Amino acid sequence: MEMKPETENSTELDSTIEGQSEQAQAPRNSRISRRKLLAAIAVTGAAAVAGRLSNAVSGQASVSSSVYGNGNENGGINVVDYQHLIPNQTADPADWNWSPAFQGALNEAKTGPVQVIVPPGTYKLKSPLKIYRNTHLKLNMATLVRSFAGAFLYNGDPGETFGGYDGHGNIIIEGGVFEGNIANFPNGYNAIILLRGRNITFNNVEIRDVVGGHAVDMNACEDVSFHKCRFLGFRDHTGNNDFHEAIQISNQTSDSLGSDPNGFGINDGTPCRNIRVTDCYFGASGTTGTQAWAAGVGNHSAVHNLWNQNIKVYGCTFEGMTYAGIRLFKFSDVEISGNTFIGCTRGVKLDSAWGGSSLANKDGAGVNSKLPQAGKNILIAKNIFKDIKNESVVVTGAAFGTIAAYYDSVSILGNLFDHQGIASPSSNANVIYLSWVRQAKIDHNSIKKGYRGAYLAYVADVIIGDSNSVTDITSEGMIVTEHDVSFNVPISGEPGYDASITAASVKTWYKSKGYTANIQIGRSRLKQIGRTGVYLNYVWGFKIDGITVDSAATATDADRDAIRIENNARNGEILFPTVIKNPDYSSGTGGANRYAVNVLSNCQNIRLQAGELEGKASQTILLAGTNVWCGNYVYAPNGARYKATIGNDGVPVYTNG
Repeated sequence: MEMKPETENSTELDSTIEGQSEQAQAPRNSRISRRKLLAAIAVTGAAAVAGRLSNAVSGQASVSSSVYGNGNENGGINVVDYQHLIPNQTADPADWNWSPAFQGALNEAKTGPVQVIVPPGTYKLKSPLKIYRNTHLKLNMATLVRSFAGAFLYNGDPGETFGGYDGHGNIIIEGGVFEGNIANFPNGYNAIILLRGRNITFNNVEIRDVVGGHAVDMNACEDVSFHKCRFLGFRDHTGNNDFHEAIQISNQTSDSLGSDPNGFGINDGTPCRNIRVTDCYFGASGTTGTQAWAAGVGNHSAVHNLWNQNIKVYGCTFEGMTYAGIRLFKFSDVEISGNTFIGCTRGVKLDSAWGGSSLANKDGAGVNSKLPQAGKNILIAKNIFKDIKNESVVVTGAAFGTIAAYYDSVSILGNLFDHQGIASPSSNANVIYLSWVRQAKIDHNSIKKGYRGAYLAYVADVIIGDSNSVTDITSEGMIVTEHDVSFNVPISGEPGYDASITAASVKTWYKSKGYTANIQIGRSRLKQIGRTGVYLNYVWGFKIDGITVDSAATATDADRDAIRIENNARNGEILFPTVIKNPDYSSGTGGANRYAVNVLSNCQNIRLQAGELEGKASQTILLAGTNVWCGNYVYAPNGARYKATIGNDGVPVYTNG
């Protein structure tokens, strides 16, 4: 397919040396002769002396040219000037072990800010590099080839004891390709590891072919940005890493890096904050034995009472992610906007910490709280989801005994969902899935060609707004319900304990207790719905106002309804709905909704104020239950309220209400 703009190897950093133009990326794995390499060194070195560095990232807090020097002795050093540190030099520099030369140049940052320039070419690294504060690593169309069993780069030395965000920061890594070389080194590894750093920028960097780990494993970092980067190729060598992220945004704990001997910093659960990922591409590399990443951005664990926060993902493309494009585990203050998700198993997946003894329930000191905990303040807006296999957006909180952990304040606005879950429809193929979420808003979305439009369970204070369009759906258009659950069960003495919640009863214990409440569905339009258009179960308090359901129950005939309310739903209003029967049904083809509105006998306190209603049955509506009626309220001059209804004889009836 045509490459997206974010996959191009251009740069928007105004950080080229004055007088030297930025060049297009050389072919991957290109080699350069010694003579050409030395010529490039001469040109680059001359430009470095003549010019000066300009600001690193326009419009963002970053390290300016003053940090790295202005053409003085601390600015613009060339990695090839350190080639004397390379042992066993052969005729072709591309066969050398360039790690000592790179490290020699990077060590200059220990005495002052530095820009390290790497000329075009291919450089084998046979040991990990350490990058220090106030360093600008400028890879001018260079390819770094991992030629050992380990990471390319750490921002510090083993054993350093930084806390907070006071580790090595003020770092820019610009341009170039980090080539995993996994055919020769197939072991699991993380490509770049960041710990305790502040103000770190990746611009126009490509990381290719990671086995089992992450392209960037970021722990306890602040003010980190990725711009126009590419993350290509992943292999799950153990079968246990099918959820790993290209960019991992993580708290720092003793489990952050496992047994990595090069780790450093205090393991106290400090989260990441202020992370930006913009105009990046996540996908496959085409290397034999690899696939696209399991996940593009996110994390798969958490620390109790500490949230990775202020995370922005803008304008990126996620193609073919095998787990989810973005998978966040209990994050807060998140904006996911203007991205494109193509052919992923899921689009955006937001998870929470279940209660009990899992690792995600431990606090920064390692003490297990046993409490469930979810994320908060989430905006998912103006994204395109195309050919997603399961959920396009899935947000799940949790419960532990009597303690519910809702995802709080979730907005899903202005997204386009196209062709989801069609190839292999399943119960997971809900375009939008929310469970244990409160204060949510779903509006201005376009959903077309999907299995089920929106599935909401155990949600409260939800607004499904006036401008959603749901078209050509195999199953229900919108369903709000309470399904069986499989949460952990607290034992006596643990938080949330209730003797009535057992391993046998937990499955249905939460049903019809008011966990799903205060649902408002506005003037959205549903068209060509295979089963029921709007289906509410166990909902305590709802309003459906002005919705249009056009051609529901097209997949079945006369056993589904346009709007159906059941299973102890209560305290609701259905105001001025418009229901249009499938026009194809009159010609003897296709199915049609049985009733326009069907409220079952186990419901109570529900009022219908009818609009234009059509159905296959001669009786367009069926209202049963306690205090379930069709009409409106009127008030006498003395303020008395009456129910205004109409009998089967067409005569108005007024009763005290």
